Amino acid sequence: MMRESLHSRYDVVISGLEARTCHSWKMALDRSSVFAASETNFVGEKSPAIFFESAKDARLTDIDGNTYIDTCMGFGANLLGHSSRGVQKAVSDQLVAGCNFGFPGSRQLELVNLLRDAGRANERVLLCASGSDATALAMRAARAFTNRKEICLFSGSYHGVHDYSLIARLPGDEIGKSHIGLGIPDAIDPLVEPMTYGTRFALHQLEEMKNPPAAVIVEPVQSSRPGATDPVWLRDLQNLCRRRGILLILDECTTGFRLAFGGAQELFDLDPDLVIYGDNVAGGLPFGAIAGKDKVMRLFSGKNGSPAVFAGSSFSGNALSMSCAIYTLSHLRDHSKDVYANLERGGARLANRINEYWTNANLPLRINRFGSILKLDFDTSSNGTQDAPRHSFEDAADVFFVHLLDCGVTVHASQVMYLSTAHTDSEIDSIVDALISASEQTAADGFF
Repeated sequence: MMRESLHSRYDVVISGLEARTCHSWKMALDRSSVFAASETNFVGEKSPAIFFESAKDARLTDIDGNTYIDTCMGFGANLLGHSSRGVQKAVSDQLVAGCNFGFPGSRQLELVNLLRDAGRANERVLLCASGSDATALAMRAARAFTNRKEICLFSGSYHGVHDYSLIARLPGDEIGKSHIGLGIPDAIDPLVEPMTYGTRFALHQLEEMKNPPAAVIVEPVQSSRPGATDPVWLRDLQNLCRRRGILLILDECTTGFRLAFGGAQELFDLDPDLVIYGDNVAGGLPFGAIAGKDKVMRLFSGKNGSPAVFAGSSFSGNALSMSCAIYTLSHLRDHSKDVYANLERGGARLANRINEYWTNANLPLRINRFGSILKLDFDTSSNGTQDAPRHSFEDAADVFFVHLLDCGVTVHASQVMYLSTAHTDSEIDSIVDALISASEQTAADGFF
């Protein structure tokens, strides 16, 4: 809806965006009475709802024909970019042969061998339908293996949508627990112990537990705080788990094959008991897998009539995702030297340029990153500490991201940005220019 009066740069921009995305505006209205989901995944309620028609390489096109440089990239899953030629061919070829057999497919072994070769902990592999499925099943296997019930995790991580992953530590409180969203039973609280990533206190908690938990699950790089990554702390956590007989589950749904072909296992010299992989393995198609030590993974087989950990769903190991995963991993393996050097260089190019500008301009913005995982923060007062008090920049964030969208750059509401092999230096520079422009316009309207 066009505004009757325009009083600020923001008013002009939002009015122009609404005019350019009128078909999206109508679709949002049409969906509002039947669709049980938010109409926008951008930051703030002021951002317009935009619906996308197509994607190619590092760009999205909406239903009004507007094109944007994308930094969400399917929540990082599109590591090779949107609709890469190789993934398209893998999809096309497999569609002819069939998508989902229900029974084991001929290419599953090829993929499992690629996953096994990616990490020293990957002695056996179980194929799942999604990363969320994989984390839930890994927790189940850990409880079965140890005959213990409790799972430890770290606030700020994302391990899926099942109940056990949606319990977090209250900000500034090392004891209290909170639920992420409604409908999580209080009965689960004693079975999940959330801790604070990267802290010595978390290691102390784990050391002092009278009854050790079944497992600790950890994202080696938290997408919510990539700048807080601490390889030494991760190895200390691993050593503590080994000493106390606690299984270590490394959730590599985000980091697997993004940081290195061997993921965080390779980069940080880790040797976990179980490893979780997710959608970035299959070029953006739904995918999940658990890899790990034979002694734990054999619980899924139930051979010779022995009890097994139940695992299975209609789309676990489906032929379409398998074919795309084989192409993706083969490509990353064969081009690993260039792929990972370029992803690191691109992440540094983006973060260093914009952080230098924001520092010199004395603006309360910062990009924290690890590799090609970048998080845009609106307050540097926390200095990377999760529970430090934060100022309120909600209004500034709303305005900033509308300006950024007007500049033709998408950032998801999580404010996490992912680069892909399809992002060119020119597109990275365009993202930086858009970030500069958006921050200047926001400051000019008095929000900083």
